[in-house]
Amino acid sequence: MINLGKKQEKVNQTYNDGIAKFVKYEFGKDKFNTKLTSKTEKEINKFWFRKLNITSVEKYQALQVDTEVSRRIAIRLFPQIDDYILSDLFIIIKNKSYTISRIWHNHKKNETELSLVEVIKNEH
Repeated sequence: MINLGKKQEKVNQTYNDGIAKFVKYEFGKDKFNTKLTSKTEKEINKFWFRKLNITSVEKYQALQVDTEVSRRIAIRLFPQIDDYILSDLFIIIKNKSYTISRIWHNHKKNETELSLVEVIKNEH
């Protein structure tokens, strides 16, 4: 039945497909401020996420810059992600490491969409 006279209620998104851990690897330094190979994993934040489908347009755009998007997720709105250097930020989901190739803040849904590229050889 169609409710023509009633205003539609806002539906909240559910993020229950898993937990994404945002980490940054920090390398140790000696007394001369030289970067060492030893590193520590600093956790930035953890978020529950929901899976999104990868569109053909996004695949095409990623291939234009020699990247293959392996996963898309949505988390609750996290505008502070723009404060980090994206090359230093990694996302760990089920013991797999990903880098971020695209960020989009969807303020209408109050969420942040992330396109992720899997790191095959994690040297971190």
